[in-house]
Amino acid sequence: MSTERDALVLERDFLIRVLELSHHDDPTALLEEALQIALRVSGARHGYIELEGPVRNAEVAWFSATTDALDPKLVRGMLSSTIMRTTLAEGRTVQTRAAFEDARFAEAPSVRGQRIDAVVCVPIGSKPLEGVVYLQGSPDGKPFSPHVVDLCELFARHLGTIAPTLVRRVAQTANDPTLRWREKLVGSEVLVGTS
Repeated sequence: MSTERDALVLERDFLIRVLELSHHDDPTALLEEALQIALRVSGARHGYIELEGPVRNAEVAWFSATTDALDPKLVRGMLSSTIMRTTLAEGRTVQTRAAFEDARFAEAPSVRGQRIDAVVCVPIGSKPLEGVVYLQGSPDGKPFSPHVVDLCELFARHLGTIAPTLVRRVAQTANDPTLRWREKLVGSEVLVGTS
């Protein structure tokens, strides 16, 4: 960040995207944009959102962002599922300055293998929890600031209100065998049905 003003503008943009999520026909693009802005606001290297569907432990939707030019699927493999499971099990925010030095996570294969440093992982929704917001890699090797944690918790609370809708949309798209073909057809948005 070059100035305090730039930081405030980024934070404002992030909060606007978060507020727009529940009023948008297709919040997926806004969610991805909000996650990118969250990286810039927090200074994190990687960001990830995972939403669970109505069947527990059957993950349905996930979104990732990175400051590197990496494939989103690669980013997903660089994160700690142990920290995410802990967050969901405890139902509260989990934060660590350096996961590879933290006794709770140091023995996890992903943490050891990736030498995962600073993480903040926040549960989405309330009972039952809907998923997590996960940020990894602070710019200065320190824990994420309390302000960044507060913003993540605000983001997660708001996501909790739209998570069922997002999961339903992603599941419908994933189970639509004609989607690939209909996207290529001009005017296909007026077609009804998916068979």
